[in-house]
Amino acid sequence: MSVESCETAVFMDDGEPDGAAADVAAPVAEQRVPQMQQAVPGMMKYGAACSNSYVSRIIFGPSGIKLKLDTFETLQVPQDAELFNDICNITHATHVLVLVFVKCADNVYNAAVWEKFASSTSSVIFSGTISFQSMPLILPNLKNAVAMNFHAFRVARNGCLREIAKYFPTSVEKLYFDTRGTTDSTFVANVNALYEGLYTNRHHQIPCFKEITLIVNDLPGNASLQTQVHRLAEMLKDEDSFAVVITTKCSTRSISNNLRALGYNRSHDGYVANTKNAMELFNYWSTICNGRNIVLGLAEELSIAASP
Repeated sequence: MSVESCETAVFMDDGEPDGAAADVAAPVAEQRVPQMQQAVPGMMKYGAACSNSYVSRIIFGPSGIKLKLDTFETLQVPQDAELFNDICNITHATHVLVLVFVKCADNVYNAAVWEKFASSTSSVIFSGTISFQSMPLILPNLKNAVAMNFHAFRVARNGCLREIAKYFPTSVEKLYFDTRGTTDSTFVANVNALYEGLYTNRHHQIPCFKEITLIVNDLPGNASLQTQVHRLAEMLKDEDSFAVVITTKCSTRSISNNLRALGYNRSHDGYVANTKNAMELFNYWSTICNGRNIVLGLAEELSIAASP
């Protein structure tokens, strides 16, 4: 029997006349089947104004995850791996994605579906402190990233570009990497990390970069410098491509004379943030090597001395 046919059913007592039963019996109150509450769609379940809001910035903090959306909203959600994975499943990152790591447990983001979440992302900016163990779980899944920027960036415990570069997606053509937050920040080691780890082993010596920017802490001697500069030029795709190596080694009259003798010209000055976010002045020298643009930046001595 259907619910509707039972709504006003009257039960009769066989011992009473029909009329008496009708006078005594009262209709049973109508009962309605409760309806299930409709689930909130997409990102609205986490407080967003739009169900299809995309994520442009994520701060993995010690007590929660802060999400900045393309609708200019900012959401705060608990530091929970299952919850973050759900967010990665129901939405996407914007074309440019900023990831900031601030004392957050690795397991919160390591197991996330990064490939789906970042499927439309072409540029990723990393900052803060991240463990090396997270690199192989995140970087290879950023399959459409053309540009990667590692600035104000530090690898927890151990890790350097040589070890990290093996996990870069082969789609990367523009790389900005501040080596000062890694375990090896020397000029030669980091150029070799790209030359051997990416250019040779993964791209089979086919030019793969349009832009390379490295921040290191030294400047090799003339012979070694020339070798590394030629390696940088080999990795660049075309004559519009360029490589910049910025060193925190202070410029001196002797270094300036050496660079002039090697065919470099003083081009301009510019500022770069140090590891404490103070701005430092650098002198830039440029040259052409095998038709490719190469720029060296050396710290201005007075600027370094004045930094806190």
